[in-house]
Amino acid sequence: MNPKLNKLIIDLSRSIGLRSLYFSGHPFVRDNCLQIIDDLRSLLSELESESLFIGIVEGKLIHDGHYLVGPSIMGKQLVEFTKKLHCGGLVLGKDTTIKEIEVLLDLATEWKIPIGSLQEARALLKLRGVHNIELATHYTAPSALVSQEDKVVWHGKDSGGHLHSPLLVYQALFDVVAKAHGNVSLDRSIDINGAQSVSEHLLYSTRSNFTDMLQFVHYPDYDVYTVGHSVRVSTLAVFVGDHLGLDDEQLLDLGTAGLLHDVGKSKIPSEILFKPGRLNDEEFSTIRSHASLGAEILLEHKESTRMQVAAAWGHHIRYDGGGYPAPPPWAVRSHLVALLHICDVFEALTAVRPYKPQLTPLAAFSIMLQDKGAFDPALLHAFVSTLGIYPPGNRVRLADGSQGIVVVAGSSIDKPFVQITRDKTGTAIPANEQQVLDLAKDTSGTLEVTELLFEETP
Repeated sequence: MNPKLNKLIIDLSRSIGLRSLYFSGHPFVRDNCLQIIDDLRSLLSELESESLFIGIVEGKLIHDGHYLVGPSIMGKQLVEFTKKLHCGGLVLGKDTTIKEIEVLLDLATEWKIPIGSLQEARALLKLRGVHNIELATHYTAPSALVSQEDKVVWHGKDSGGHLHSPLLVYQALFDVVAKAHGNVSLDRSIDINGAQSVSEHLLYSTRSNFTDMLQFVHYPDYDVYTVGHSVRVSTLAVFVGDHLGLDDEQLLDLGTAGLLHDVGKSKIPSEILFKPGRLNDEEFSTIRSHASLGAEILLEHKESTRMQVAAAWGHHIRYDGGGYPAPPPWAVRSHLVALLHICDVFEALTAVRPYKPQLTPLAAFSIMLQDKGAFDPALLHAFVSTLGIYPPGNRVRLADGSQGIVVVAGSSIDKPFVQITRDKTGTAIPANEQQVLDLAKDTSGTLEVTELLFEETP
């Protein structure tokens, strides 16, 4: 996917969340609107187009017939907004102004119930002075009787009929973490019960569609990585915890703790939290304070559990007692927090950040294994064994040229089960004809993994 398109849609989705927290014209909101306009103009220039169409079908964001995974994960608020407007997408023209984006965000915040109809929504935009942003009809099959204008908008841009239920779970995970961080930054209460409810959905998804869930784990998001990081840590912890035989109550607590473990970062100044360069000693000390801040925040909520407070406080404490904050002599080590610590570091190493590229799981494991005393040895061994060096959800290329998605780790950490999605020539295989192969059973070497694919090959 075009990274500029990805960033633009994520910024637009993020702006709706910011506007719900801050007043119209607030510097945070206005800066994001400026970024949206810059991104839009740069993208349209690259595409040599006069406008950009973003479609929405069954809760998914669509562009030119492609399902936009990352923006759909983080774009729940944008999707909900289009429901209020009774539209099936937005058309952003090259002359779209900052004021028009601000009006759109104002509507997203002010209108708590759906507007009467698409026609009324279109009229309202015109009344508010918005002339370069258009509302599209809902997607209709090409044979349906729709206006020629709307046919042009949707022609060739349908979604292909794909609907992934894990997407809805992941949207909810992102939403609950984003709201928690937003509420803390404004000194409001966190919906602990809501986080626990979403964790329950996560647990059930791990047992039914976890390959799909872990594909989302690998999705890079630069601008909301604090939120995305917590979602991915929670997802990994529940997956590994389930394989370790934890009961449902422990897994729900673990999932919720993972979602909220970094909530203290909401009290860290954004210029420090998102600083692209090296932090000085004072800034680093400020960043380190997020652990104790997070514990204090959760202690103020009677719904939070001891484990959730312990996770916020102790997810940077090493197995040998190092790290931060310094644990008192009487502190009891928690295996669940130790697991979150492993997931936290692994996610940070393998995720995209503004200041670094992502590492492969193998490279991350190598770093973690060489850091003696950092991690609980038994838990780290279980973590590596459960994920393998090609964790579920990763796309890989095999020695014979075929490609596939890792379904589950195999008997050997470098020999997973792989669902073959493309043949030796790179041709996509229909879903009903795809086979799952146990690479550990191949002795010829033709089915060994030769490359980890961070993005799907077109």
